[in-house]
Amino acid sequence: MSRRHRQKAAMSLFAFQDVITAVTGILLILVLVLAVEVSQRVTARPSEAAEVSGTDWQTLQDRLARARIQLQVVRFEIDQWNVMFGNLASTSPAACRQMITTAERQNQQLREKLHQLQQQVQAEREQLDQLEARQQQMGDTGAAQRAAVELERLKKETAELRRRWRELKSSDRTVYTMPRGFRKDGWLAVVSDWQIQAAPLGRAARPRRFRVGEFLRFLTAPQRRGSVYVFLLVRPDGINTFDALEQALRDRGIAYGYDAIGPTQEVLDRETGAGVL
Repeated sequence: MSRRHRQKAAMSLFAFQDVITAVTGILLILVLVLAVEVSQRVTARPSEAAEVSGTDWQTLQDRLARARIQLQVVRFEIDQWNVMFGNLASTSPAACRQMITTAERQNQQLREKLHQLQQQVQAEREQLDQLEARQQQMGDTGAAQRAAVELERLKKETAELRRRWRELKSSDRTVYTMPRGFRKDGWLAVVSDWQIQAAPLGRAARPRRFRVGEFLRFLTAPQRRGSVYVFLLVRPDGINTFDALEQALRDRGIAYGYDAIGPTQEVLDRETGAGVL
């Protein structure tokens, strides 16, 4: 009787269920962590993704989608395990052994899937690193190209400055500058027959042409009032213009000086005005 009683005793599976549940939870957490890491690595680089070609980006999206589908499959299988473990108490020992064998086989399959996911994550990480390195290389190439363009521009400017310097040395043009410490806004004006050609002193600027009235209005503008000095260079045909202009400058209290120049003497450069370069 006692032997028969021992054979009919119910098999306790609570300890085994706890172990399987713990292992299942750990696998689920690992899969979730790997999926989140893949998602973050793909979505954390919006500026880099803009540089990646359409084919590479679509490939990354497809791989991420497959990883998410595999995660859903794993969750479904774990839910099936939970249902299976809930029915263990009412299952015979032979059926339990069969279920254990099935669970071990599925556990092995999950381990293989987890290993595949790890390899996939590693491959994604290496590909992203390669894309990042390629983008960095492209950025370095772009910087080198911009530096080359800037260097070429500087070479052209230097050549132009040298050309102007040679022209200045070979010409007989007199260069006028403001005295050191003189704080007024200086202008050099060449006076000819009812026409004035003027340029600022001390800096390069293209000369401007005025009539007498226009030049006076320019000098007496509110932003220049009381802070202008004019040096007049009078050509032989500009005596009458000079007489009218001198009186107007006196009446308006504008400081001025003057000198005579020849009819063809060059004073203002067509590009730099009264400046040297």
